[in-house]
Amino acid sequence: RQESNFNPKAVSHAGARGIAQFMPGTWASYGQGKDPSDPQAGISAQGKFMGELLKQAKASGFAGDPVDLALAGYNAGWGGVTAVGGIPDNGETAQYVTRIRQFANEFAAKDGTDAVTASEKGSGECDLATGTSSGNDDYPFKDLPHCILNANGGYAGCPAGSQSEFNAFHGECVDFVMWRLNQQFGVVKAPWKIMNGNFRPDGGVLGDARDYRAAWENKGWPVDKTPTVGAVVWYGPSNANASSAGYGHVAIVKEVLKDGSFIEEGYNFGFPPDDHKYYTIKRANSAPDNFLHLPKAG
Repeated sequence: RQESNFNPKAVSHAGARGIAQFMPGTWASYGQGKDPSDPQAGISAQGKFMGELLKQAKASGFAGDPVDLALAGYNAGWGGVTAVGGIPDNGETAQYVTRIRQFANEFAAKDGTDAVTASEKGSGECDLATGTSSGNDDYPFKDLPHCILNANGGYAGCPAGSQSEFNAFHGECVDFVMWRLNQQFGVVKAPWKIMNGNFRPDGGVLGDARDYRAAWENKGWPVDKTPTVGAVVWYGPSNANASSAGYGHVAIVKEVLKDGSFIEEGYNFGFPPDDHKYYTIKRANSAPDNFLHLPKAG
């Protein structure tokens, strides 16, 4: 919100572009060759950049909250933070950090509790899955605003109200998967167990579908080639079965069939006007790149 008021087409007087307001030089390092006006690419790049800044802040030994220092680095550059050993006194950066902290309160868990558990902060522990998914289209945000696709499947923009409670976007494949994962942990309302920003122990975001396998490996959770009910179906960015070239795709194993194939369920697998809708499809086990599993008891 601070950077662009959620406008993916925003361009600043200094030349920063997109929903996350990247300068061209920084975008070249984090944008993965995407259009800076693509909101999905912008959010993914911002997550990666902020993750790196937070690591630097934690390792710096500078006084102050590492999150505040990382935000200052996003605004003034990490070199600006290093030069003064903290938040630069330049008439802008301190106010920038304060405003973002204030805006963050608007998107906190609705009951005022902290949605991040000890295991998600990187303690090395994992809560075990105790719930189950329904196997039906019970996604609770299906009728809310979602991002707009153009005819070839690219993102044309995301209207106000399209950002989800999981800090992703309504109706995206990743948002549906986070809903299913929360269900499997027995969580069906805020505060959520699984969110875009609290999953990885290293502080990185779950990101786009293409980032999920790396996030799973970072978490130390099982990754293999065998489908089980409730597992995340992961299609890498170069998989021909992923509908969004470059973004990858994630879905959920709804059912494992006797012939060794499986039924996949998910969201946002079609081109307009069939985008951002629930679907099921029978798949061969070889179709996805991997299956990402939740930890098992014992």
